[in-house]
Amino acid sequence: MADHHQASSVRGVTITRMEYHGWRESFLLTNGIVEAVVVPSISRIMQFRMAGERGVFWENRALDGVSAHSGNEWRNFGGDKAWPAPQEDWEPITGRAWPPPPTFDSASSEASVYSGGLLLTSPVDRYYGVQVYRKITLRPGLPVMDITTRYCKVAGPPVHLAVWVVTQLCNPQRIYALLPESHSVGPGYTQIHGEFPADVQKDGRLLSLRRDATHNLKIAMEGNSLVWMNEEYVLSIDAYSAHGAENKCTTAIYTNMDPLQYVELESMGQVDKVAVGDTLELSNSYTLARSS
Repeated sequence: MADHHQASSVRGVTITRMEYHGWRESFLLTNGIVEAVVVPSISRIMQFRMAGERGVFWENRALDGVSAHSGNEWRNFGGDKAWPAPQEDWEPITGRAWPPPPTFDSASSEASVYSGGLLLTSPVDRYYGVQVYRKITLRPGLPVMDITTRYCKVAGPPVHLAVWVVTQLCNPQRIYALLPESHSVGPGYTQIHGEFPADVQKDGRLLSLRRDATHNLKIAMEGNSLVWMNEEYVLSIDAYSAHGAENKCTTAIYTNMDPLQYVELESMGQVDKVAVGDTLELSNSYTLARSS
């Protein structure tokens, strides 16, 4: 699975170049407690796990070693990635409603190791005129990965845009969202796609559901915190926008039907009009713990 070489260690975090499932020039970050696997050739953080254990990110193993491309067929690799929001603007801006804009979803990034972390830098997207930077770090001595995603507008006319981070995870026992205090009454979510959640529960500010094996569905909420859990692990994702009132975000949960048994936990900053020289930023913290 992995051929390790060229390790460097800074502030309790070791970064090693490796081959991962057929992708050369991948990277393993570890602080001895948790590990992250980054694959620049497909611009994804492909795995997050307790050191030496199995990961919680979903990986489409049918696509091991397959390169990114800019065709019209979407390659659903899994892992953690960043897309431009809102999705309804993809077709007016790029000429196609699906798959996602190529530079954000299907282009390779340059990787550079810096003090304590790894930086991914995308090409400039020819439709949005945006360059994507993703800074991946592990906190020394803690089971926490931090990813800061920055969109820099460097060319072209102004566009309406927000940072949108999508994390694909293995089949859970249950998924949770912490709602703002203002949503303690009412359903607390908006139906975005598919069937009504058959197993949605709400207890005060805590909303939860299970993956639906027979239908794809998606709901969206206001808030900053999402939690995934299975019989072994609990992963919490906390998102903070550097742009927008009180750092508020929109979160979403997508569940995929069989046979691909995965879910997506999504966070998105506030949509704004950006011109050349403007930047947008969203910071996500991923905390991993054992479920018992």
